[in-house]
Parts: sequence; C-alpha cells; structure tokens
Amino acid sequence: MPSTVYFAKLAVKNPSDNKLAKIRRICKAAELEDKVKPLAMSKEDQVVAVKVHFGERGNDTYLHPTFVREVVDQVHAAGARPYLTDTCTLYKAFRHNGVDHLETAYLHGFTPYVVNAPVVIADGVLSHAWKEVPVNLKHFQSVKIADGILAANAMVVISHFKGHAFGGFGGALKNLAMGCAPQEGKIDQHGRNIAIRDGCIGCGQCVKICPQQALSLIKTEKGRQCSIDKKRCFGCYECMSVCKQGAIGIDLPNEYDEFSERMVEYACGALKGKEGRLVFINFLMNITPQCDCAGWSDPVIVPDIGILASSDPVALDTACFDLVSATPSLRPIGDHECHSTGYDKFQAEHPNTPSRICRGHWHGISPVRISCHLTSKWLSPFVDTVKPYMFHLRWKLLWWKQKKWSSYRLPYKHLKFDFFQELLCIIPNPCGPQSLLTMTKCWLHWPMLIRIRLTPRALTAF
Repeated sequence: MPSTVYFAKLAVKNPSDNKLAKIRRICKAAELEDKVKPLAMSKEDQVVAVKVHFGERGNDTYLHPTFVREVVDQVHAAGARPYLTDTCTLYKAFRHNGVDHLETAYLHGFTPYVVNAPVVIADGVLSHAWKEVPVNLKHFQSVKIADGILAANAMVVISHFKGHAFGGFGGALKNLAMGCAPQEGKIDQHGRNIAIRDGCIGCGQCVKICPQQALSLIKTEKGRQCSIDKKRCFGCYECMSVCKQGAIGIDLPNEYDEFSERMVEYACGALKGKEGRLVFINFLMNITPQCDCAGWSDPVIVPDIGILASSDPVALDTACFDLVSATPSLRPIGDHECHSTGYDKFQAEHPNTPSRICRGHWHGISPVRISCHLTSKWLSPFVDTVKPYMFHLRWKLLWWKQKKWSSYRLPYKHLKFDFFQELLCIIPNPCGPQSLLTMTKCWLHWPMLIRIRLTPRALTAF
C-alpha cells in the first residue's frame, strides 16, 4: 500500500477556513486522535511527546506557538497528556543546556499558558539523560535517544520545512534524528570531515562560532586564512552555516550520503516502541535557506505553500521537497532567475551541499510509494501512485468540449464543481526534465465538466 500524505493549502476564502481550522482538519485527516489516544490495557501514564523546534535566539522564522497549540489541543481532545520537547544543541549558543534552552523556548512564546502543555527538555539539563536503543543497522548497532522521547507512549513530530547548510533541507526526518538525540548522539551523526577550501578570505566568522575552538586564523602568502584542528572538531557544522564564501565543506566525497544514512538510523531509534502511534506534520511556511538553529533568518526563497501531514516521515519530506522545487522562487537563487521553477532550490542555495532524500526504505521506515490528498472541505482526496522520493505527477486539464486527448493513454477522472468553487490543479512544467509540480487556480462555472488526466512519471531517485 502507498503511504498517504495530506496537504492543506493556505488560501483562505472565509473566516472559518483560517490556518488554525486547516490544522484541525489535517489532524483529523491524519487520524491523530486515534494514534495518540490512551491505550486501554496500559498501566503506564499516557503521555505524548510533541517534538518541536523552539528556534535559536535571533531567529524569527520558527513555527508560531499558536500553530503548535492547535495540535496540542487535538492531543488533549483524544484524552492524552501532551508535552512539548526538544534536546540540547551541540553548538554553544542559547540552547546548549537545558536551562538556556527552556528560557529560549519561553522567550519565543512556547510557555504552558500559550501552548497549553508543559515544556520538557528531553535529554536533561546537561544532555546526560539518554539511553542506548538497539537498531543493528549499517553504521550503528545502537543509537543514543533522549529519555524524554523514550518515555512517551506516542509522538507527534511538528517540523518547519526549510533549508540546511549540510543536510540540504530539514524536515520530519531531521527533526527525528537530530532532535531526539542528546549531544553525544548528534556527534555520532555528524562525523568530523570538515575541510577548508579555496575562497577563504579570513573574515574570522567561523572562528567566533566554533564551540571547540578548533578553528583559527593563520597567515599565508595570500593573507589571513582559516585553519582547522581536526582533533578538536566534533562536527557540529556551524562553521558551514556562517561562511558566506562557501569556503568550508566536507573532505570526503561520500560523506553526504553517509550523513543521511546515519540520520536515518537515528530516526529508526527514535521511532522504536511507537509503531502505529506516530503523526508527522510539516509546515511549508517561511521557507528559508538555513535551519532554525541559525541565530538569524534569511529572506524566504519561495512563498508559503501549505501544511502537510502523514504517518510516514519519508513520504512527507518527499512531498514537501517536491512542492518547494515546483514553486516559483521569490528571488534569484544561484544561477536561476527569480520566479524560476523545476530545480532543487536548496542545492542552488548551498552549492557544496547536495540535497538528499534520506533512504528510509532501506531500514523499513517507509513503503515504496506515496499518495497525496487535499484536505479542503469541498474536494475529495485525490492523486495516486508516485515514484519513491520523486513526487512527480503531470496533470492534463482538458475542457469537456475538447476532443483531442494527446498521445497519453491513461485513466482519467470526471469531477463536477459548483459555481465559482476553487480547484487546485497541477499542470505540466516546461522548465526541464526534473520539473515537478506547478500549482495554479482555475475558476470553473457551473455546469461545466472538466476531465483531469493523471500521468505518473518515473524519475531516478537521488
């Protein structure tokens, strides 16, 4: 069976269709209540971890607390006891320990009075509260998962989908892997293969941010340049995020693939014991090139797209990635002009960092296919059969009077709509072989009949 991804677009036509109403609707579609409700036979306390990123100080594009509150209210309605949680960071900023992390969460509005749930730092005050979870996979026999994650009976993972300097992008999988691991687990995932490339101008920004003092400035024939002490480096990659010249990268060519694999294996450990009691919600809003761990917020690269939910984190991140790739950009990115579509915008923003859809099916996280459903009140679920990782569908819109059906010979559906109702359509994109989805709005007059033809297109997974 293909995995299902539910999609709620952000267009609002009346007050009852605001973002909070959309969150309630998508939670219902994803069957959140059934997945988090207390187990009848369990003697343990029925607690639900709501995994969320509170945002670094100085960042202003993290998820709004009122959106999180709406999800928390849905958990309360199921009779469970939710708590918001995250883990301490590897880099030394304002979330490096439990005290600073809790203060940062409160400063950003994630207080019990706003989100209707307590806030718990999952790995404790000094990131020492964790246990080994056996996974027996390629890179790890066991992984380190925070106690606050393991203690929960169910988990709702709320993620802000955005770019990332090393992972390409961050969504549900990264929120699971890095966000559920203590500092030692984050070190395990990152690796230590930082290299200084040509182009360093000796600005010293990376030296200031390095938590291990592994970077220093030295004099060379070309002037000041950065140097790295690999014995001290533990691979937090903060230096990559602040280097505006793109002069800091990875030493090994296959390190990007292995990093993705290590993250997937940690995600497996975070999911253990909660099978069938997991919901993942991604917000495609304020899509910036950098992670919310950055102490700043760059201008967004595409307009806000919508809210997606699934019980499959790989399918969910795939759908989000493809929607971002298909949405026209708001500014020039790399060699691409403004309003361009059909390319990997995260890799264009970070040329040294190829985006990777983590190969979750290797370890049984995800089935091979996914499907996507709109959660609008007036439109029944649609879309069928897509290739793993590449959510590539081409749609043909043909008016009922038109007789020429082109050369495609695939099944089609008949849909009838009321006067001036809005239909979200996906049409072919002429921008190249890797073009994905282009969204447009069509106003249909009664009693016009429209035929929609689905054309799944296989594309090589990357």
